[in-house]
Amino acid sequence: MSTVQSAIADSLEAVSSSERMTANQYAYAAMEDGALASSQEAKAAAGEAEAKVIEQKISKEEQKLMPPPQKSVSTGGKGGGTKMVDDTEKIKMINQNIKGFENELKQARDEVATAKQLAQGHRNDQSEDRAKSQEFNSNANQLNSQATRERDAVFLSEEFTKMKDTAKIDKLTDEKQRNKAEERRSTRRASSREQNVEQQRLEEEELLAEKQRIDEQEQQENQASQGTQATQTNKRRGRG
Repeated sequence: MSTVQSAIADSLEAVSSSERMTANQYAYAAMEDGALASSQEAKAAAGEAEAKVIEQKISKEEQKLMPPPQKSVSTGGKGGGTKMVDDTEKIKMINQNIKGFENELKQARDEVATAKQLAQGHRNDQSEDRAKSQEFNSNANQLNSQATRERDAVFLSEEFTKMKDTAKIDKLTDEKQRNKAEERRSTRRASSREQNVEQQRLEEEELLAEKQRIDEQEQQENQASQGTQATQTNKRRGRG
């Protein structure tokens, strides 16, 4: 079981590492998106400043037409008089300048709009990349937590196994000690029985010897009694 849990923990940690790497990639991409967005925003700001300058130039040119520039021309005739008329050449030149500035203004405004659009796109990408980075980091954290729980389970299982093994060893030790004690008691009981048997044998031998002694004594006494009776009988027969 511990081996399986260790393998699961290793797998979870490997996946977590991969998720963390992906999260870092998205975080780096978000940084790049932010840099690109800032560049486009700076470009848009510069374009807006340039557009204001162009607008000022257009305004100055338009002011030249209010009133339109004039020039003095001869009225002809004998008097040789002159009159003031619009200077069409200058007016044409001013209008050309205005048109040129308007083209520049349009181009500047288009560039500003494009830069702002690109900047917004990069900001959107940045937000998405940040969200992705947070998502993968969250996944990695969850996987790491799960792997830690598996590691803790393995540790507890191993500790429990050690405790069981220790308990088994203690139990075996106790059993051995009890067996040895029982063997010593059995040996003592066997020795005691042997001593009792030997003591009983000795007592029986003593009793038997005592009995034999008593029997021999009685036999001797009987023999002596019988000898006395025979002597007395002979004596009586002699007197008769």
